[in-house]
Amino acid sequence: MSNIDFTNANLSRANLSRSMVMCTIFEGADLSYANLSGSDFTECHFIDANLVGANFSGSEMFTAILREPT
Repeated sequence: MSNIDFTNANLSRANLSRSMVMCTIFEGADLSYANLSGSDFTECHFIDANLVGANFSGSEMFTAILREPT
């Protein structure tokens, strides 16, 4: 996936395992309990995203911007 905007998307429990994610925005997205294991992330924005219970095991991140919801 590249240049995809998931702003405020509901991806709760989504299976995105083994994805190659480049220049992607998950700003304000709900990724709670999503499976992102084995994925490669390049320049991703997880600003104000809900990452509770998300599975990132075995993933590689390059330039990931994270900020907790306020």
